[in-house]
Amino acid sequence: MTAAVRRRNGQKSLAALLFPLTLALALLALDEPTAVAAWNRAAEAVSVGWNAVRAQWTRGGPARADAETHDGPVLQGAFAAADGPTRTTTGQVDFIRAELRFAGGGGLKTRPHRIAFGREAALGRLYGAEADDQIELRQVLAGSTAGLCQGVAPGWIGLRQDGGRVTLIAFRAGPPPGPAASSEAPCVILNYRR
Repeated sequence: MTAAVRRRNGQKSLAALLFPLTLALALLALDEPTAVAAWNRAAEAVSVGWNAVRAQWTRGGPARADAETHDGPVLQGAFAAADGPTRTTTGQVDFIRAELRFAGGGGLKTRPHRIAFGREAALGRLYGAEADDQIELRQVLAGSTAGLCQGVAPGWIGLRQDGGRVTLIAFRAGPPPGPAASSEAPCVILNYRR
C-alpha cells in the first residue's frame, strides 16, 4: 500500500469519526427544542440497537422473540379440533405464518385483509363476539387445497382468537366478509383449541 493510499484511508476514517461529532455539536448549538428532541430520539435508537447487538453477543445466538408464546397477538402453532364437526371436517390445524395446514388434508394459503370488530352486526352474530372483539379477515390465495365450501376452497376466512380457542369461519368466494357479503357467504364454522 502506498503512502498516498494510507493517507487517504486515514482521512476517510477521520471524516467518518468527526461527522457524527460535528452533527451532534451543531444540533446542540442550535438549542432548538426540535433539534434536541431529534438528538434524543437518535441517541435512544442507537442505544436500543446497541443493546440488542450486545445481548445477541452475550447469548451467542441471534436475538429473537419467544416463539413459544401462543396467547399473544400472533396466531401460530397447532390447534386441536374442539368439536365433532371440526374433527370430521379438518381435524387438527397448524398455523404456520399465513398458511393453515389441516390434518384431514389440504391447506389454505392466505394474506391479511383487515381486522373487523364484533360491533359489525353480521360478523358479530356469526362469531358470538362482543363489540370490541377482533376478527382477523384473510383472503384465501390460489393454490389452496382445503375444500371447506362444498369441496371447494373458500375465498375468505375469518379468525377469532379467544385465549386458547380459535373460531374459523370460511366464506365463499365473492366480496369480502362484511356488509357487502351475501348471507349465504359463510359455508362452515370450525372450532379449535390449544
